Amino acid sequence: MGGRLIWPPVAAGLEIVSTRIGEQRSIALADGSLVYLNTQTSLSIKLDDKLRRVELMAGEALFTVAKDPNRPFIVNAGKTQVRAVGTQFNVRREQDMETITVVEGKVALSETGGSTQATAPDQPETVDARTQVQAGVARSLQTGIELTPGKQAKIRNSRTPIETTDVKTEKVVAWTERRLIFDGEMLGEIVEEFNRYNLNRVEVTDAKLRSIRLSGVFDANDPESLLTFLSNTEQLRIQQRADGTRLICPSNSL
Repeated sequence: MGGRLIWPPVAAGLEIVSTRIGEQRSIALADGSLVYLNTQTSLSIKLDDKLRRVELMAGEALFTVAKDPNRPFIVNAGKTQVRAVGTQFNVRREQDMETITVVEGKVALSETGGSTQATAPDQPETVDARTQVQAGVARSLQTGIELTPGKQAKIRNSRTPIETTDVKTEKVVAWTERRLIFDGEMLGEIVEEFNRYNLNRVEVTDAKLRSIRLSGVFDANDPESLLTFLSNTEQLRIQQRADGTRLICPSNSL
């Protein structure tokens, strides 16, 4: 995965690192580990003599961990804690889910003890309902879940048991080369993925169109390639608003 910009090493102490929309950064840690941040990512890093700890507040990061049996490498993301010694793994934190994928080595997942996502003020959640969700996730993580290369775990705020599947790791980490690989994903999901990297948004105006499944490989910073491909189909057309937003509409909505 070449072409990365390695920033100065992060030494002992607390460091906060973040990226803007469309930005990616590589951080070299003082212990020899590397952290590669994807678009719209925020994390904190703290190294000391006994522990290497990262808190992923938002976004996505790929970790290449230097071996140090005396200092575990811990990544907290929401309610999920990822523990590694020497390995490579990807962590993505979304609004209602954490996704952990192992590329090399192995990691152990456990509970951080953190709370679930805060509820919007106009949609209060009962204490009992929130407690049940936390308890269900805790039961799944208390015994520990071990992931090996090619395995992925999805931990949802409102769902248990935790989903573990086999995945193609080259697809998961293609973002490090600014590529997006889709293999039968719905158009709505594809558009939202492009929107993570680009200021000019793309929107799908019709629910049926959102469910169309597509496959392909695209440049993360080139949504025009997707729109050009879609505009050649008879099912839909592309409109552009004055603010730069592109709309994917049914062709019969003229």
